[in-house]
Amino acid sequence: MILGKVSFNTVDDRSSFFPEVTWVPPGEQHISFNLVQGTGLTGGYFQSARLPYTNKDYFYSDPEKGILVLLSGSVYNAADFEIREDQAKAESHPELIARLFLQRGPEFVRDLNGDFSIYLEVAPKKEAYLYRDHAGISPLAFAEDDGSLYFSTDPTGLACYFSGESEIDDEYLMDSFKYIDLRRTPVKKVKKLLPGHFLHYTDGRIRITRYWDPGKIRCDRSLTHDRMLGELKALLINAVHIR
Repeated sequence: MILGKVSFNTVDDRSSFFPEVTWVPPGEQHISFNLVQGTGLTGGYFQSARLPYTNKDYFYSDPEKGILVLLSGSVYNAADFEIREDQAKAESHPELIARLFLQRGPEFVRDLNGDFSIYLEVAPKKEAYLYRDHAGISPLAFAEDDGSLYFSTDPTGLACYFSGESEIDDEYLMDSFKYIDLRRTPVKKVKKLLPGHFLHYTDGRIRITRYWDPGKIRCDRSLTHDRMLGELKALLINAVHIR
């Protein structure tokens, strides 16, 4: 789980935000919160001692290039982007994300295969990005308040934080009875980032871009039955392999 408060133009004060959202319940001492401070970010990630993950699986920063990455989740096709097979040092997924962003720009995410939520900060440009994976396996929510951007991979927790100053979203409560807008959360101020979208934040402004649209995938009616089964088998084997 990752979360944070982002502001490039105001003096940050985490005193009111972090004690509430980083509280660990009694009996869950195997979970710890690791604070990360960037140029605009005051945030961090939760880490469980019961999982085989280290700090490098969640966080990467290169002060010289002015880039910082927080990652919740995994990139399954990382091998597709290896620089060379004999790398002296294995590249973590957050480090890979930073490299691809610097090489390809904000839409590098199109080529990733994984379940992930990403926060990426470009300090020299005072820009921040939020990315949610193509299928929306990993949750990600955000809110704007007093010139700052808040985000969390726990939408309900972020909604609880803003519940005292934002209206309850009655439409969200109808989820069990009808289809609703998937961006909704229990409070109106907090919104979920939709699957296959990324958010760009700079100068106090938010712009959301759709980077993947399954509706544009067209049926290939030239496929024979045998070829279809062969390609389906290959996709299934590859999906198991990369995980």
